[in-house]
Formats: sequence, structure tokens, C-alpha cells
Amino acid sequence: MDGFLGYRSTFMLDFVVVSFFALIPLTVYGVVLAKRGRYRLHARWMSTIVGVLCVVVAAFEWDIRSRGGVEEIVKEAHRLEYIRSTFFQILFGIHLFLVVVSVVFVIWTIIGAVRHFGFRNPVPTDYGKRHRRLGLSALISGFWVAVTGLMLYYFAFIA
Repeated sequence: MDGFLGYRSTFMLDFVVVSFFALIPLTVYGVVLAKRGRYRLHARWMSTIVGVLCVVVAAFEWDIRSRGGVEEIVKEAHRLEYIRSTFFQILFGIHLFLVVVSVVFVIWTIIGAVRHFGFRNPVPTDYGKRHRRLGLSALISGFWVAVTGLMLYYFAFIA
């Protein structure tokens, strides 16, 4: 395996784990930009985060599939018994559910923002309250995606 965190993982799995720790503060900074009235920079910042996240997730998914799936990666790390447990399977299901919920919130937030604020020169409107709620929902669901993802990594490669 070619991971860099010292466990029998892959580079992309390790990269995603490290990304979890960077993503939340970067997103919070984007929220701070909006609170300070820097709407254009907020729109660009958050769009960049979403774009980079899409590339990372695509590379992550490609890496998993090119290696034969999660089970093959964990089998190569000699830790197959950990991911076959009922607990791990339930945690994995919760993680995937949260991923879908998070993606829906992010898409809903972006579409609403572009429709109601514009992208080139976003200005506040009455839609702002709803946008904040959607954005907060995306942030919270993204946080729980990170938490469950870190738990999966821990149980698959560390415990």
C-alpha cells in the first residue's frame, strides 16, 4: 500500500482523511467572509471548495474502484475481519446516507444562491435567511460525513 499516514491504507484514503481536517475550517472561513459582507469573495471561495472537493472525491472513487473496492484494499491490509462486522457495515451505511444528504444540501445551497444572489456580483436578498439555513445544514452534514469517514478509517486501518 502507498498511504502516507503510517497505516496500510492507500494514498487517496490518507489524503481524504487529511482533507477532512482542512475542509471544516476552510468552510467556516467562507462563512466568515459572508458575515463580513464580502459576498463576492464568499461565493468564489465556497465555489472553489466545492470544485476542489468534487475533484478529490472523483479521484478517491476512481482509486477505490481501480483497486477492486474497499474490501480488496482492506484485505490487502490484512484487516478484513474488521469491515465484515455488523457495526462497521451499519457505520458504512450511515456514512453513505450522510454523504447523499450532504450532497443534496450543497447542490440546493448553490442553486439557490446562484438564482437569488447571482454569481458575478452577489448581493443580499430576502433569500439570505434560507441560504444561511441551507448552508448550515450542508456544513453540519459535511461535518458528520467527516466524523463517520474518520471512524471508518480508524476501524478499517488502525483499531
